[in-house]
Amino acid sequence: MAKKNKNLLYEVGDIYDESIGSLNGKEIMDTMEGICYKVMDEGYTKNLTRDEVTQKKDELSSVIIELADLEEKKKFLLAELKKEEEEPKQAKTELLKAIRYKTEFRQGTVYYIDDQENGFMYLFDNNAICIDVRPLRQDEKQVRIKLMTGTDGE
Repeated sequence: MAKKNKNLLYEVGDIYDESIGSLNGKEIMDTMEGICYKVMDEGYTKNLTRDEVTQKKDELSSVIIELADLEEKKKFLLAELKKEEEEPKQAKTELLKAIRYKTEFRQGTVYYIDDQENGFMYLFDNNAICIDVRPLRQDEKQVRIKLMTGTDGE
């Protein structure tokens, strides 16, 4: 490796001594500890080689692909959860309406029984329970017409 600054003994990326390359990790640490000024355990910034940068790019593309897969899975799961929420939300809405208005919608047979004398229509369900009372509408009132014939109904 060509030295840029002739006054420097080492450039970034240089090995301390070629003979260290044949040692194992513990032997390297023992050797460096024996020749160094001081030893400190601290964080530092390491310049990456081209191969290390390429490796990081490969790792990044793997992470990007994994994230894309997770985003797709997330969209699918959110859609599934939204479907699961529909029924409870509808039930909540109906229950709130029932509580608020003290009524609920039901489908079934309704029997209308009129009380012409008092002017009311009674509505009963199929269990003969009165479900509503209201005044007779104009078209429900019976109009009694007496025919005057000159005789007493004959």
